[in-house]
Amino acid sequence: MAEEEPLYVGIFDPVDLRRDLLNSSKVIITSLRKYEQFVAVRDEKTRYMAALAKTFREISALNRRLMQLMPKTKIKPGMIRKPEPEKEAMPRVVKRVGRRMRPESCPGYKGEPGGRPRPA
Repeated sequence: MAEEEPLYVGIFDPVDLRRDLLNSSKVIITSLRKYEQFVAVRDEKTRYMAALAKTFREISALNRRLMQLMPKTKIKPGMIRKPEPEKEAMPRVVKRVGRRMRPESCPGYKGEPGGRPRPA
């Protein structure tokens, strides 16, 4: 005789099983919505990239046309130099030593008050 297959399977906690199935369905639906948003963003990006490429081609064509209409000269871009700005005079460095203000550039100034060199 052939073994008989059971017709029914016992479910020990049907309420929890239904709750888990419902939660799983919610997660699947959320994932599908996010995927649809992803596909929409990808399509929009593709459209923007195509529009950008078209704009670059138009700019390139207009640039070539402009270069053809410009007068021919021997001056190439980068040959004309801009005048250099004038350099400002360096400000004097002044340090406060003791009660007096004394510039570091004074002769005989070695960092001692009074401008006297340190004894060796």
